[in-house]
Amino acid sequence: MELITSILSTISFSWMTIPDIFVIYIIIYYLLLWTQAAKSLNLIWGFLIIFGAYIISYLFNLQTINWLFENFTQYIFLLVIIIFQPELRRLLERIGRGHVLSTLFNPNIQGPVIIKHLLRAVDQLSKQKMGALIVIEKNNNLNEYIDSGIHID
Repeated sequence: MELITSILSTISFSWMTIPDIFVIYIIIYYLLLWTQAAKSLNLIWGFLIIFGAYIISYLFNLQTINWLFENFTQYIFLLVIIIFQPELRRLLERIGRGHVLSTLFNPNIQGPVIIKHLLRAVDQLSKQKMGALIVIEKNNNLNEYIDSGIHID
């Protein structure tokens, strides 16, 4: 209990603390959404395992492994950009379009509303005698297919 009170006594709160916490919350929220949507969780686990191996090698003073990790860390930033390039591009496009906060303040559309929109779209397509491929997303995220597709009118 003394530890908690000593930590709380060192933290100073002001009015700017609330927006600061909110911004950090949004960043962590979108990072979690991004890892879930991008299915990059395995890559992040791989980075965490490598980081854990580095900590263990540092604690046990394993010089060769430490040397390898120290030389490898110079390239981690570049490696992350190369590996996560499609996800980073998609994130920057969403930021550019202003859709970053819309998912926070706009709850998901409910089932009957989606069915209503689908029926309206099918009705309009049948009146125009047009075919369409309608895909309903359930457990698998289809954004990578949407983003790589070509929009035709």
